[in-house]
Amino acid sequence: MFAIQDEISTAVSEELKVKLLGEKKKRLVKRPTEDMEAYNLYLKGISLRSKVHPGELGEGIECFQKAIERDPNFALAYVGMGSIYGRFAFLGLSSPDEVYPKAKDALGKALKLDDSLGEAHALLGNIYAMYGWDWPAAEEAFKKAIALNPGLDSGHA
Repeated sequence: MFAIQDEISTAVSEELKVKLLGEKKKRLVKRPTEDMEAYNLYLKGISLRSKVHPGELGEGIECFQKAIERDPNFALAYVGMGSIYGRFAFLGLSSPDEVYPKAKDALGKALKLDDSLGEAHALLGNIYAMYGWDWPAAEEAFKKAIALNPGLDSGHA
């Protein structure tokens, strides 16, 4: 599946005469994981991330955890986990003191694996702002998210 996606994205960029150099070209064909089962678990977790029922959110965390067990270097699975922990606090389903440190830890692991994940920086910005009230750190995280991915809506929070 990833090989087909790589071919399509390369063909589209060549057809559109898009000139991609260095890091931008690498990002276009970058695979988040080589493990298809881990990727499927990640997608299931993503689908559960927008839910509001604690059981469904918990199931999403389990999906991300299983994806990480299959591929410990799957940075996006850590981002997904961090986003659900943050959602628990945002929805008032868990104490911020309980879940924001878990979210921050998961996002830290994601960024250690791949510092180019704009979504991880944006989520950290939310944590700095909502939990720690650390406005300079939040601003820095949001600026980094926007620099990495200008179209990322959560970076413009």
